[in-house]
Amino acid sequence: MALTFVIVIAPNAMWVVDHDFLPFRYVDERAQSAVHWYDYLVHPLRWVVSQVQFTFPALVLMALLYGRADGGLRPCAGEAALFDRRYVTALALGPFAVTTIVAAMLGRLPVAMWGYPLWSFGPLAIVMWLKPISDDRPLHRFAVAFIAIFIAFPLVYAAVELWEPLVNDRHKAAIFPGRALAETITRQWRDRTGTALVYVGGAEVGTGPGEIAVNNVAVYSPDRPHVIVHGNPRLSPWIDLADLERRGAVFVWEQETTDPFVPAHLRETFSRLEMQPPIALARQNRFSRAPEIIGYAVVPPQR
Repeated sequence: MALTFVIVIAPNAMWVVDHDFLPFRYVDERAQSAVHWYDYLVHPLRWVVSQVQFTFPALVLMALLYGRADGGLRPCAGEAALFDRRYVTALALGPFAVTTIVAAMLGRLPVAMWGYPLWSFGPLAIVMWLKPISDDRPLHRFAVAFIAIFIAFPLVYAAVELWEPLVNDRHKAAIFPGRALAETITRQWRDRTGTALVYVGGAEVGTGPGEIAVNNVAVYSPDRPHVIVHGNPRLSPWIDLADLERRGAVFVWEQETTDPFVPAHLRETFSRLEMQPPIALARQNRFSRAPEIIGYAVVPPQR
């Protein structure tokens, strides 16, 4: 089994080494580091609580199904069945346990949403340990609760997305004017150069990592430009710098004000960078008061 595991992960491991451990660098940049001694206790606690919150609806459903059942543990017929049960349980709890232990040792706080794929085998493990339900009443409770959760969560999500700007008009991907930005950038680039937009990059400034703006341009622009992650060629091994210099590029990022500025790392990397007036676009929510302000610079194509 160990040999099979090594063979399966070998292509991924080779890619990680060849590309300077990019996934690990991403985690290192996103996971909050401990600043005080007590963060080594607080960070694991925050991480565990966040996972309990996300899995709580599923835990409620399983409790309604098995909480009052008197069936007990499922009998295990043979060593093979016992191995299957242990194996699935390891898949259900192992990734979370390893992540929690490593993060606690390093004093890091993983991003809560990273936990979603860790629990894929959780319900299956519970079903493998407990006897099948023979009473209709737990099944009815489970069905009613499932329907309630299935309806309530989308309604709550829609209400938050619609009304939150009345209380906290913050930057959010859900209301980012991505299509309008892509149309504006593409039109201005074509008017200026007479060519298609081939490369678009972000920047590590503003309200976040700077990738919401650039990713929206890449998705919605009819030219489908290649993305330069964070405006950093080292993070974008698919980018040919010589071709970029020949065809030119656009760099966009979120910022708080309309004061023009260019991030220092972009100027250091791209010597021909030209600052453009920032773009202000209305957010995609009728209650949003503040516009989305996008910083904007170009590397003109070489003639």
